[in-house]
Amino acid sequence: MKTIVIASDNPVKIQATLNGFQKMFPNQAFEAQSITLSSGISDQPLSDEETYQGALNRVRRAAMLISKADYWVGIEGGIEENED
Repeated sequence: MKTIVIASDNPVKIQATLNGFQKMFPNQAFEAQSITLSSGISDQPLSDEETYQGALNRVRRAAMLISKADYWVGIEGGIEENED
C-alpha cells in the first residue's frame, strides 16, 4: 500500500486526491494521511500565481514534517480575474 500525504483536512480534497491516484494507478492501493498546514498566502488567493504558490508551500511543508510517504499533495483554491 502506498501512502499519500495530503496537506489538507478538507474531505473533498482528500477524496479527490484518492480518486485521482486510483484512476492513474488502478492496480495500486493507497492510504491517505492528512495534515493541516498554512499555505503562507492570503485566505483567498487572487491570482493563479498565488494559488500555485499556496499549493507548493503546503506540499513542501508536508514533505518536511512527514518525510516517510510515497507521495505528497498540496491543493489550493483561488480566483483569477480576467476581462472575459
